[in-house]
Amino acid sequence: MIEVRRISEGRSLDFEVIIREGGSETRHHVTMSREMCNRLTGGNHTPERCLEAAFRFLLDHEPKESILGSFDVTVISRYFPEFERELPHYFRGPEGIVRTLCLLARRGLGMSKEGGTAAP
Repeated sequence: MIEVRRISEGRSLDFEVIIREGGSETRHHVTMSREMCNRLTGGNHTPERCLEAAFRFLLDHEPKESILGSFDVTVISRYFPEFERELPHYFRGPEGIVRTLCLLARRGLGMSKEGGTAAP
């Protein structure tokens, strides 16, 4: 579970992010400018949602104990150059996945009724 709490607003936004998994937790202090949030989300998500997606990305790439304790969100791209390109996929919740599968099915690219992949 990822919990994002905004702890202050100023020139940059400050957050505490708590990751609970495997019977333990880690805490992280993260800063992010409003401009960077808009860049990463296209203005479509809150800063909290942006950081939740960023941490989901990070957890797919490293264990929670390897994530820096304090950092600005811009640092992620230094360690993972693909971050900004892949981040939009992490905004999709189960409902986003269902919409994507429905769209693919309408285009003939989804799963067939027999459980196999439909031909394009």
